[in-house]
Amino acid sequence: MNEAIQPEVIPAPAAATGPKKFNWLLFIVLCVVGFLASFLVLPYAVALTSPDSLGLPGADQSMVWVMSIVGQICTGAFLWPLIALGLLAANQIGMGAPLLEGLLTSQPLKGKVAKPLLWGFAGGSLAGVGIVLLSFAANPLLMAESERLGQSLPEIAAPAPWMGFLASISAGITEEIMLRLFLLTGLAWLGSRLWRTPEGRARRSIFWSANLLSAIAFGLLHLPLASSLEMTTPLMTLYVVSQNALLGLTFGWLYDKYGLESAMLAHFSTDLVLHVFLPMLPLAAA
Repeated sequence: MNEAIQPEVIPAPAAATGPKKFNWLLFIVLCVVGFLASFLVLPYAVALTSPDSLGLPGADQSMVWVMSIVGQICTGAFLWPLIALGLLAANQIGMGAPLLEGLLTSQPLKGKVAKPLLWGFAGGSLAGVGIVLLSFAANPLLMAESERLGQSLPEIAAPAPWMGFLASISAGITEEIMLRLFLLTGLAWLGSRLWRTPEGRARRSIFWSANLLSAIAFGLLHLPLASSLEMTTPLMTLYVVSQNALLGLTFGWLYDKYGLESAMLAHFSTDLVLHVFLPMLPLAAA
């Protein structure tokens, strides 16, 4: 007799079994890496800071170092709750740091590493070149506005390339933790409570809304630096926010598609172009 044909059993999606467990080892690694990375920006930040800008007229540069170190200790510690909340939200909607998680849990990563890193490096480098070209195009408009308002664009001596390199590592890690792992993921998770896919991920409209909001926040995050450098005309403010928001959208897309590591590498590569290679060009030094 022929046996009855049994219906094919289709396994349920992984997300249907519930969110992933909280990875404490990943949390600890990101906390340590983020805390240490926050200090790499110190030489660059101190090079751009004067005692007067900190409200310390008459103080020597050693006070700038003390104030900067205290500030970075606070920044590094502030990352810890953001990492925890970001990972909790990421586990719910299928985002996170897949390469680090796989490495820490001894999962096979063959064939899963090259594309995220290649896209991160290439995407970030191209974005950096694009920002340089945009700045050359916008510079005449910015100078014209400054002249109309009776102001002058400040001549800023770029810190040494090695300082820019360290700052690029720092920003690539710490800012991606704050803006992508925490803010973008948190916003996407909140949106997914209202509208999500059957697998538990945020709908594309929800993700891109979260990506846009976090990118705008990324742009606004750079305004205090522009203000401290006396780059505060209306057009300059719009330029600073918009160019960084465009970068934020790119990093957010890479984070969603390939993971936090790809976004970090892209951010690092962009800053490498802007803060290491560009200051080394004869045109920039002129």
